[in-house]
Amino acid sequence: MTEERDLLNKKFSAVSNQLSSMTEERDLLTKKLLCFYNQIIRCPAGWSNFSCSCYLLSESSASWDAARNDCRVRGADLVVIDFAKEQEYLTRLTNTLTWIGLHDEEEEGRWKWVDGTPLNLM
Repeated sequence: MTEERDLLNKKFSAVSNQLSSMTEERDLLTKKLLCFYNQIIRCPAGWSNFSCSCYLLSESSASWDAARNDCRVRGADLVVIDFAKEQEYLTRLTNTLTWIGLHDEEEEGRWKWVDGTPLNLM
């Protein structure tokens, strides 16, 4: 019975993690749909617009922490890349090394985006 319980707990944990991931994906898609159908995004001067988000390529080449602080002062944050088309757009936007919102400061080797979502390699 102990083995069965442990197996059920393991399966429950896996299903729970999958459900959480699917919920996050649903929320992101809902946000994007609302943006596309209900809003026109106006970005500040000097910023570019792609897929309901505004982007600024900073002239600064400081550390990751300094880059993030610079973003926060502007009322933004380092980019969280949610989908392949966004990554393609950002790759075309810059031809230099650029800080993004990915870090492993809480646990070495465990990568998370600045919004708290884990890195998901598809």
